[in-house]
Amino acid sequence: MKKKLKVLVLFDGTSPTTLDQDFTKELKTKDWKTEADVMAALGKLGHTAEHLAIYDDVDLVRQKLETFAPDVLFNLVEQFKNKPGFDQNIVSFFEMQELPFTGCGSTGLTLCKHKGISKKILHYHGIHVPNFLVIPRGQRIGRPRQLKFPILVKPVREEASYGISQASFVQNEEQFRERVALFTRNTTATPSPRNTSKVASFT
Repeated sequence: MKKKLKVLVLFDGTSPTTLDQDFTKELKTKDWKTEADVMAALGKLGHTAEHLAIYDDVDLVRQKLETFAPDVLFNLVEQFKNKPGFDQNIVSFFEMQELPFTGCGSTGLTLCKHKGISKKILHYHGIHVPNFLVIPRGQRIGRPRQLKFPILVKPVREEASYGISQASFVQNEEQFRERVALFTRNTTATPSPRNTSKVASFT
């Protein structure tokens, strides 16, 4: 007989939350279907599951660990303060506390977030990837001589298809310059890996 576990399901809060905040109403909505399905599945399997939403206070996790003492964390957290770039930091906290959790580790999350780095790793291990290049913000947007049209242009760090549209699939140099400029022309922004674009050829 398999051991029944105490599982703490962690997910994103859209605003500051409290330790024992009730999300029953939210879990009945379409936007919270994933969280609701996980809670329901764990219950059907006989596990004891409680949930905690994280918005801007990681200490809530520590407090919940003391009151609930879960066997494992079911991690659905993808952002912190509505910023998706910090999910690996949340996982780093789990690792530092030596807490068992589901999903990818912090190193994997960090590497996968940068499309250029992740493709270099795949290529090194003999996995075929499209030819590509990364254009940093502020760099002159020239013709991609090492690539052939059509080319897909997308931000190097965004997730879930953010920054990708029909216009991302460019057929000529004019379209290429216009699309790359969309991600790199903001000269007043603080330098960041998000202010770069990755372009890949699919021919």
